[in-house]
Amino acid sequence: SHKKYIELNNTLGAIFASSTASIQGAAKGGGEEWKKMLDAIAKGTMRDDMVFDFDPHGIYGGLTAVQATELVAHLPLTIELLSIENARYSIEFMEAMTERVKNFHNLHTLRIHDTFVNGKEGGKEAGLQLADVLAKNTTIKELRLFGTNLIGTGNVEQWGDALMKNKALRWLELSGVGKEIVDQLKTKTKNRRVELRIKGSLDCKNCMLTSLGQTMISCKTNHSQH
Repeated sequence: SHKKYIELNNTLGAIFASSTASIQGAAKGGGEEWKKMLDAIAKGTMRDDMVFDFDPHGIYGGLTAVQATELVAHLPLTIELLSIENARYSIEFMEAMTERVKNFHNLHTLRIHDTFVNGKEGGKEAGLQLADVLAKNTTIKELRLFGTNLIGTGNVEQWGDALMKNKALRWLELSGVGKEIVDQLKTKTKNRRVELRIKGSLDCKNCMLTSLGQTMISCKTNHSQH
């Protein structure tokens, strides 16, 4: 049918557009080329895993903060796993990502690694926004926050409330937060109707302390699957 043809065309276009080389090329070109790339990606219907490493020396390190923000705001709504790594931008980036997470149809795994929201209260506020979205989410079963400032003493209570409201999440793994944070979340969710397994760790091999307004743990290892 014509509808299926359009869906196939959008999927093929998005696959090409979301390739690393295509994104890098469009980012360098900017302007209309970049806008067309974003539109093509957003129309995708693939149920793929998407991993974005924004390290300055990494694959997507050449993107500006604005381009990185626009990219996460246009990800296909049908993807099943999203991993954001080394995204050290202002709160606008995390707001765009969180808004997209709210609209994903099939996302079952969300991983945020070595990502630090700039600003004195940036991490706290961005974390609260993410927690609010997760409270209502019905698809995400696994959440991993490694080396972020999205959860801490300033918002752990609200995170606990959100996890109690959520009925889908089964696995929460935190790295780079204090034991008291993990213990507080475990206590808060121990009577949760659907069991939530929470794992926390401060000790990962080759961890690096990074100071960007406050101290955080940056985990540079490949974390094993649970």
